[in-house]
Formats: sequence, structure tokens, C-alpha cells
Amino acid sequence: LGESLTRRDVIERYVPYCQRMQEEGHDTLELLKPLAYLFHGLPETKRFRLIVNQSGKGKRDRTDDIRSIVDAAMDAVSPENLDAPILSREGPAEVGSENASPVDSAVSASMQAAEVEQASHIPEG
Repeated sequence: LGESLTRRDVIERYVPYCQRMQEEGHDTLELLKPLAYLFHGLPETKRFRLIVNQSGKGKRDRTDDIRSIVDAAMDAVSPENLDAPILSREGPAEVGSENASPVDSAVSASMQAAEVEQASHIPEG
């Protein structure tokens, strides 16, 4: 329970969910929105968000490969910010509470999606 999560951990757990949702027809930009808030308050937030949102014409094709988008965005962020602990394994502050930050909201959304993704691959038996 004392294990720390990094931004990289959250992103890596969230991407498989995004890929599955994209295959089901969900919008790429909407799926990736929570990730931008993981970098709230850091100078790299803008670069990460721009890569997620842009293509040659200003917006990414809504069917672009999520893994390649996320990899490009992660390349724009320093390893120190990707790998620094952002919160303890106990989890973020409850969304909507006084203590909840944009990072808490992003982590909550991403981790809930990752848990759903993992649960959907557990064999019944």
C-alpha cells in the first residue's frame, strides 16, 4: 500500500484502456484529455497537451494511434517529471473534495479506467 505511483505508471496503465475504447469507436481526444492534467503546474504541461491535440492541421485525426500519440507526448516531458512519485498507492484525494487537485482527478479517472480494463481480461472460472 505504500508504493508510489509516477506519471509514467498512470499513463502506462491507462493506455490499454484508451486503445480498447478507441477500437469501440470512442474519440481519441476525449480519451486522452485526462492525461494532460497529470502535468498540472509543470512547465511541460503545454508541450504535452499540444502534442496530444495537434497534427499538421491543428488537430489530430480522431483515429490516430493512441500509443504513438502518447509516446510522442511522453518524449516531450523530462524523465524526472515522468518518473517522480505523484502520490502514494493509497490513491488521490476524492474528486470533488477540498483537497482534490487536477492531478488527483486525472489519476482517479485513469486508474479507474485501468482497473476496468484489467477486470475485463480476468478469465471467469
